[in-house]
Amino acid sequence: MKKQLTVTAILIFSFSFTFGQFTKLYDFNDIGGRTPNGSLVSDGTYLYGMTYNGGVNGKGTVFKIKSDGNNFIKLLDFDGTNGWNPRGSLFFDGEYLYGMTWHGGTNGGYGVLFKLKPDGTAYTKLYDFDNTNGYCPNGSLYSDGKYLYGMTAGGGTNGWGVIFKIKPDGTDFTKIFDFDGVHGAMPDGTLISYGTHLYGTTHKGGSHGYGVIFKIKPDGTDCTTLFNFDLTNGSFPNVDLVTDGIYLYGATSQGGANGSFVRNGVVFKIKPDGTDFTKLHEFVSVNSPFPNGSLIYSNPYLYGTTLSGGAYNLGFLYKIKTDGTDYVKMFDFRGTYGAHPLGSLISDGIYLYGTTSEGGAKGYDSGYNGNGIVFKINKNTVVTGIQELSSDNSQLKIYPNPVSEILNIELEIENVKTEIKIIDVLGKEVIQHSSFNSYNSIDVSKLPKGIYFVKAGNEVRKFIKD
Repeated sequence: MKKQLTVTAILIFSFSFTFGQFTKLYDFNDIGGRTPNGSLVSDGTYLYGMTYNGGVNGKGTVFKIKSDGNNFIKLLDFDGTNGWNPRGSLFFDGEYLYGMTWHGGTNGGYGVLFKLKPDGTAYTKLYDFDNTNGYCPNGSLYSDGKYLYGMTAGGGTNGWGVIFKIKPDGTDFTKIFDFDGVHGAMPDGTLISYGTHLYGTTHKGGSHGYGVIFKIKPDGTDCTTLFNFDLTNGSFPNVDLVTDGIYLYGATSQGGANGSFVRNGVVFKIKPDGTDFTKLHEFVSVNSPFPNGSLIYSNPYLYGTTLSGGAYNLGFLYKIKTDGTDYVKMFDFRGTYGAHPLGSLISDGIYLYGTTSEGGAKGYDSGYNGNGIVFKINKNTVVTGIQELSSDNSQLKIYPNPVSEILNIELEIENVKTEIKIIDVLGKEVIQHSSFNSYNSIDVSKLPKGIYFVKAGNEVRKFIKD
C-alpha cells in the first residue's frame, strides 16, 4: 500500500526583537523545529529553511517565514521514512524546493533526496541512498538546468564519500566520482560551477590528510586536486567556496598560525587553476572561533560566521574585503540573540539573513541551550564588544571599581571550577583565570586604562581600569 503523506502546515505569528540593527525574526519552539544547521533560501517573499531536529516526530522540519519575521509556517515534518535530520540547505528552481537529509529512508537510514512545493504540498522522495552510492548527503544541491549535483560525506566504493548527479524527477541517478583519499575524503559542502568544471572542498584527505580543494567536470572526468591543506595554510575546510569571477574564496575550520590544531581557522582565496593561494585572515582566539557555513560575496566584502569564539564564546558574524583588508567583527551572538550559527548567510543587498543552531527566547545557560533563531542584520552593522548582564543581586561581585592594581572577584559558588575572563570592549580576552574558590584576586595593573568586563559563568560585570 502506498503511504499517504500528510503535510502539516502550522502557522505561527511571531514577533521580532531588535538589538541595534540586529533583528531576531523568530525563536524556534521545538514544534516548528529546532537546531537549524543550514542556510536559508528566498523566493522574494519567503525565506525557506530546515531544522535538524524537532517537529512532531523530533526528526526535523521544513519551514518558511517572511523576511519581516511574520507568517512562520511549518511545511513538513520528517518521520524517518521520508527523511531524518536534514543538513545543508534547500535549492529552489522556481517550482520546487529540493533538499537532502543526513539520515532516514528505506535503505538502512543512509539519507534521502526529496522535493516539495513552496506551499508544502507534493512532497516526493527522489532517491534513497544505500551506502554503495553514498550515505549522509550534505550541503546543498547545484543545478545546471538538466541535472542536480551533490555530494555525500561517506559511502561509495572507498567509503570516503561520492559526487552524484540526478534529474529533478528522480531518474538517472549517477555516481560520477568516488573520493579515494588522494583526491580528498569526506566532502562537507556544496559544489559550485566555474567555467567547464565544478569546484568543491573535502574535510579530510589529500597529501597531508587535512582536506583539499578540487575541481571536476560534470561528467566525472578530469578530477584535479588544486590545493592540499597542511595545517599552516589551514586545515579541515567545511565551508562552501564562493567566487567573484576571478578568485575562489573559502575558509577552514582549523589551522593557521604555527600549524595549530586549535580550532581557529583561516579565510583564503585561490585562483580557479590552483595558483596564487593566499591566506586573507587568520583567526586567533583562545575561544577557537571555528569558521562554519559558507562565505557569501557582496562587493567589496566577504561575510561569514563562526561556530564559537567572540565575546560570549557563542560565535560571531564578521566581514572582510577580498584583498584581506578591513576585517571587522560585526556581531557577537549572545544567547538570547542566538548561539552557535551552523549555516551560511544570504543577502537581499541590504540585510544579511541567517539562523543559529542554539540560543533564543530561553537564552543560553547551563540548563537550556535554546532551540535556535532566525535573524537578520544590516550589512553595515558593527555591534561588537560585550554587555553587562548581571543585576545588583548577582552572584558575581567585583571591587574596587575603579581599580588600579588588584581586582577582587567574589563568587557565591564554591568547589565548582569556574572560568573567569577579563574582556576588553572589543570582545578580546586579555586575562583568563580558572578557580574553585569563592574569592579571587587578579592583578590588572598591566592593563591599559579603560573599560573592561569580568565574565564568570553566565554573568558579566563591568569595571574601569584607572
